[in-house]
Amino acid sequence: MRKCSQFRVAKDDIPPDPDRFGHADNRRVGGAPDPCPGPHPKWKAHRMPITIKCNDLEFTLEKFAADSLGPRTTCGFRVRENGQDSVRWKPISLEVSDATGNHWSPRLDPQLEHMTGSQIKIGFYGALWAEEDAWRLRVKFKRTDQASDNEGFRVVEFLVKPEQTTPGSASSEFGILRTFANEQERDAFYASPLFQAWKERIAPLTEGRPRPGA
Repeated sequence: MRKCSQFRVAKDDIPPDPDRFGHADNRRVGGAPDPCPGPHPKWKAHRMPITIKCNDLEFTLEKFAADSLGPRTTCGFRVRENGQDSVRWKPISLEVSDATGNHWSPRLDPQLEHMTGSQIKIGFYGALWAEEDAWRLRVKFKRTDQASDNEGFRVVEFLVKPEQTTPGSASSEFGILRTFANEQERDAFYASPLFQAWKERIAPLTEGRPRPGA
């Protein structure tokens, strides 16, 4: 971020074949002056849901949530065409930026993509900073029922602040905390009837495909 006079960098020295069940405390911490400390403009996020109209199309951002423990950020979109819900438009790329000039294009996680009725949900690895006033979300949509030409794409922008959803807060997400002595103990747990029964029990309560290790 560019809003502090200095920034700190921490480096963990991890061996080529790290122990997956614990790490030694071998961290190096350094600092340097911020080369561009500001002042910077302030953006104001729009209230959700946010609808952007493009002629006969309406693109609505209904959900924008960051999970700092995931860490991941998820988005929920709904598209209407000629006044009717449409599933013919799909978000294919995102660009995220802040008021200080930071910007990047995160890679979408296919495991977080799914449809709920006419709402399409997508997500990417990494949780956006909770203290930012607003993020600009630039989304490219592609029409899925025709050839890839200029008429088959739309780019829309939203100014939005993500909802922070972490397990233990108002979020409906939950999980289990597990620690194993070795890989054999871990594999035995995931193969156990107890764990398989738990996965079947929570399946109706979850959205999308399970993440690896979940």
